[in-house]
Amino acid sequence: RFVELEGAHRVRELQRSGHNVIALTSHSVGLEFSVLGLSFEFDCSGPYKPMKSPLVDWLVAGGRTRFGVRAYTRGDGMRPLIRDTRNGRVLIYLADEDLGIEHSVFANFFAEPKATLPVLARLARQCRAVVVPCTSCYDTRRRRYTVKLLEPVMNFDQYDEQQSAEY
Repeated sequence: RFVELEGAHRVRELQRSGHNVIALTSHSVGLEFSVLGLSFEFDCSGPYKPMKSPLVDWLVAGGRTRFGVRAYTRGDGMRPLIRDTRNGRVLIYLADEDLGIEHSVFANFFAEPKATLPVLARLARQCRAVVVPCTSCYDTRRRRYTVKLLEPVMNFDQYDEQQSAEY
């Protein structure tokens, strides 16, 4: 009752027309609510980085997987994510990982250049997926989180690494 999902029809329409879907969200205060809102409506998978604190890790992992989200760690590799997405699960992708300069490109984040992985376009190609931006924010008036699935970005798989990171 504290999370509302808007735009689910966009993902349903894409899936009905045979498209796989990647929901592009960001690490922000509302991240966990994005995962929660998407998991109420869709079978989902996503990458997961274990936390240093066992208690925090248990809380975060438990929250993400509570409603059926499949969470894969870096050690699992990308294959399970690609397989799940090709099999119809919505891939929840978080676009702000920094693994160092040799693996990253720099893209503006609030007008500041930040290192990020240039993976999304390649992942869209491998998953044969359409990218759907996803945001979440707290609505103080209604006292709930609103998760919004925005217009799909068609042909994202044709973006180069820099364009992908800048999106």
